[in-house]
Amino acid sequence: MPPPIPARPMGFPLGFSNGKQPKLKVELFQDLCCPFSFKMMQTLQTGVLPVLKEKANSDPAKYADAIEFVIHPLAQPWHMQSCVQHETAHAVVHLLGKEKYWPFATTIMSQRYEKFSDHQTCHMTRRQLHALCLQLGVEAGVFTEAESETVNEFLKQFESEVTGSEPIMVVYKAMMAMSRFHRVRGVHMTPTVFLNDIEAPDIASGWTAEQWLEKIDQVLVA
Repeated sequence: MPPPIPARPMGFPLGFSNGKQPKLKVELFQDLCCPFSFKMMQTLQTGVLPVLKEKANSDPAKYADAIEFVIHPLAQPWHMQSCVQHETAHAVVHLLGKEKYWPFATTIMSQRYEKFSDHQTCHMTRRQLHALCLQLGVEAGVFTEAESETVNEFLKQFESEVTGSEPIMVVYKAMMAMSRFHRVRGVHMTPTVFLNDIEAPDIASGWTAEQWLEKIDQVLVA
């Protein structure tokens, strides 16, 4: 039997291109438990995106709707908590909408050293990790307490045997599609960046906002 085809394109777009076909597609393969993924996200969100928004206003012919950023989740199984973080994120998206992914992902990544290091999570159960992720989402204002409870109740299905017909299968399928996708693309480490479908191995988590903006301009003027 062939693998199931996802119901929508892979990844979570930021919406920077307002749904239009961008000239530059920036794909970010990121693990929610990876401190280097968060370092890259910080640079993008604090130093790159604000500048691009200003440029879109001042030079719309070049920048408006020209760029899209897409996160591709990539759980790293040598960090047990990573898989649980990602399945929680997929449940949030399924129940609350895909627009929650970017703020929820950023919230989880920001707590890598405070809450999610290997030694801090080694004695935690899967359900305890679900609850911790959701609690952080509420505290950050990503969703309400009531919405958190809805997601947590949905994730409670993991406490029972899953036969393949339960609603929670949507999370299993999302995790399987995610894993298959990054294997097909040949991605192993995080963060990995693709520009217009081609890997850009020179882009690293240590890049400054200035380096990012220079690289983006190089593509836009090509």
